[in-house]
Amino acid sequence: MRAIRTDAGGGHDAGGPRLVRDAPAPSPRPGEALVRVRLAALTALDVSAACGRLGFTGVLGHRFVGVVEDVSALAEGQRAGLARRRVAAWPGVACGHCDLCKGGLSGHCRVRTVPGIAGRDGGFAELVCVPAAALCVIPDNVDDAAALLAVPLAIAVHAGSLVPRRAEGFITVLGDNELAVLTALVLSRVNQRVRLLGACREALELADRWGVKSRPIDQAGRRADQDAVVECSATPVGLSEAARFVRPRGTIVLAPELGLSPRGEERGGGHGAAGGGTVDLSRIAAAELAVVGARGGSVAEGVRLLAERTVDPTGLITRRVRLDEALTELKAAEKNNRGEWLAPVAVEII
Repeated sequence: MRAIRTDAGGGHDAGGPRLVRDAPAPSPRPGEALVRVRLAALTALDVSAACGRLGFTGVLGHRFVGVVEDVSALAEGQRAGLARRRVAAWPGVACGHCDLCKGGLSGHCRVRTVPGIAGRDGGFAELVCVPAAALCVIPDNVDDAAALLAVPLAIAVHAGSLVPRRAEGFITVLGDNELAVLTALVLSRVNQRVRLLGACREALELADRWGVKSRPIDQAGRRADQDAVVECSATPVGLSEAARFVRPRGTIVLAPELGLSPRGEERGGGHGAAGGGTVDLSRIAAAELAVVGARGGSVAEGVRLLAERTVDPTGLITRRVRLDEALTELKAAEKNNRGEWLAPVAVEII
């Protein structure tokens, strides 16, 4: 089968991503379904994996939509609900056996794997094996491209749930990535005082089209009057920026996708700020700020929002390429180094 693989250590000149046309088809282990991939998303996190910053070896692609082709390795009660169904997958796969999994914290599994990112092959391939517990059936009124956004939507909902509920609260979302604009979209549906601040014109323009208030971060005042800030890069620069906006005893929610920053600190943080790998903790302590991490969500919740048209992220994915062309896209994204903003590209597998 065709697949795009990379080797740890990365870079395109050091075992980086390459198209393999004769990769062996995967065989599902107990509890896994074999999925024939229809569409995958190429995002900033995939670029980081391809470049070697995450130390990943295997088939790339952490978000994908496909049709379940083989359910023979599933328990009898799971087969009928998944056979031949179109599905999306939650990327984090827990072991189910470590102390955290047994203690009800499977989202923080000590040996978690993530397709295309850590310890498990991903969806830039014709076939991929996925644990049944991570799969969600996609209703007919949600197309493949929209379903690719179910995971970041789910993360956005989870991050929003950690923002304290105040009727008149002011909330700022910081970031130039897709998670930032989706988080601002989700929060703006329940609080019209939400705004998106960033340095990337494309992200701000997209928020404007969705009816979300937005502004270049260098034009925003620093009055420290926000009840909460959701920061979507989880870099030291991002945390320092967030602390400048929050009122005393306010809340900062750190919400990178899957708990991972696609940039890496060697690239100097986010939001258009150069350098700066440290955080001024004195401001956080003096203002008695609460700093909360956000990693997780439910792909089923993301699919539900899409199916019910609760949010409409139309316009986030504007380009499609074939699998054979995805390698060129990966190389261009790494070479251009456009900071955090990389609108997801839909990669057609079949």
